[in-house]
Amino acid sequence: MRRACVLMLSTAALGGCASFGSSFPDTPQTPAAIFSGFSYVPLDPLPVHVVDGANCAPGNPRGSILNVLPDNAVRIAVRKLSGSVSGGVAPVQVGVEGNSYQVILDYINADVANLRFRYSGVGIEQGAPLQALARLDDEAPAAAQPGTGEFVIPVYVGVGLRLTANVTVLRGSVNLTSLGALSAAAQAERVSGSLILQTLGITGRQVTTALPLPSELNPTTIQNAILALGSVKAIVYDKDTVVAPRVTGIYNPLPNSDQRTINLIVSELASKPIPWKQDCPVGG
Repeated sequence: MRRACVLMLSTAALGGCASFGSSFPDTPQTPAAIFSGFSYVPLDPLPVHVVDGANCAPGNPRGSILNVLPDNAVRIAVRKLSGSVSGGVAPVQVGVEGNSYQVILDYINADVANLRFRYSGVGIEQGAPLQALARLDDEAPAAAQPGTGEFVIPVYVGVGLRLTANVTVLRGSVNLTSLGALSAAAQAERVSGSLILQTLGITGRQVTTALPLPSELNPTTIQNAILALGSVKAIVYDKDTVVAPRVTGIYNPLPNSDQRTINLIVSELASKPIPWKQDCPVGG
């Protein structure tokens, strides 16, 4: 199973996959789907407050976190950093000359915690930015006031591995959803940039040793990064590896990828740890 996950990570990274975790990279998209804000948004890890799930009892402990995280996914998210439209996380797939982008490849083993939010603003359903946002958590639903409403944001909680490429396109255009294409473009000196490797809720001596210290973006650093991520994935279940659930990202349910909206959401998520119920194995 571990080998299969490492192979999935390497294949998706080198062969390319659709933005924001689509399982069908060649499926045509409508203009509305392409320009809407509905998307996977990776976040810097945020703390999680773990509470007992429905099956937990004094004689039935929680057990290993890794055994109760139900979902595995490899997702690529692209953020445009400069140019005519910048800052928001949107389904960009091709980088063009003179623009800078951030490409994030996530492998996550996660569960979903659904959090309720109350917002204020007009035209939110049509893509207008939020004016204010507040977490409701366990509060009872309240009567909606004029100009306010509620929505639920799926929050991904778990552990994972992340590779971030900061890319500037120097000449022509480049497929941003394939690290193989980025590697070829870097070798041809059509792009420049840097790489960052990061673990999400995974640490330990072997993990620290396995992570290289890449600097510039080139075919060698990309290959070393993929190998390092595979090495960390292979030791996740070792007894000396420490894992702790973290918030790894969210699914943006709004037709708006404006960075101000994302910042409001992140600010509310960071205000206090995200509650997550960890189920216990049936029978102990």
